[in-house]
Amino acid sequence: MPPRQHVFLLHGLGRSPRSLRPIEQLLKGAGFSVSNWGYRSLRQPLEEVARNLRAAYLAQSQQVEQIHVVTHSLGAIVLRCALKQAELPKLGRIVMLAPPNQGSHLARVLSRNRLIGQLLGPAAPVLSDPSKLQALCCEPSAPTCIIAGTHAHDLRNPISLIGRFLLPAEHDGTLAVAETKLPTMARFQTVKACHTWIMHHPEVQQELLAFLRPPEPPAPSPELAHRNKARPPD
Repeated sequence: MPPRQHVFLLHGLGRSPRSLRPIEQLLKGAGFSVSNWGYRSLRQPLEEVARNLRAAYLAQSQQVEQIHVVTHSLGAIVLRCALKQAELPKLGRIVMLAPPNQGSHLARVLSRNRLIGQLLGPAAPVLSDPSKLQALCCEPSAPTCIIAGTHAHDLRNPISLIGRFLLPAEHDGTLAVAETKLPTMARFQTVKACHTWIMHHPEVQQELLAFLRPPEPPAPSPELAHRNKARPPD
């Protein structure tokens, strides 16, 4: 692997860096250095979180050759908000796990209840209104892989008890598969995983690692290398 490859991990709404520890361990085992970055998703406005992310990212970019980003759920919106503010230097590849790229119908319905809306924090109005979301975010130009879940009914994801009645047939208990997509995505994949625990799924981990570490071009055969070496200069 090329030296000094770094990965930022961005967790989702109501979660912490601990939720992405399986991905952190996977990437470190593959030779990447990792920043499992945390933020107060239920308290901080997205613009403020994005500014803080940019500061941490820029500091890290002075020490490495390239930075990739892996996000879960709301983490994708944080990243897109940071990209809207300004370009992120040395940005390599992006993997988004269950991202609400087109907003969230479930958040929109739940936010009609004032108490629930307050509990969901500053992100709720943005996720509930696609126009606000698009004004706040931009689509990444870096190669992006999106992985969406299709395990709709999982008791480990309690919100799926509500989502099963409000979301279309293909969803992860929290987000419809269609809500995760971006026009500019380089790769899209679905896995039989629920929204909350998608990062634990073996297929997700395999795909994530393969996308961040694409295969190197094959080395020339010894015969071709010898032929090129023997060829006289022009």
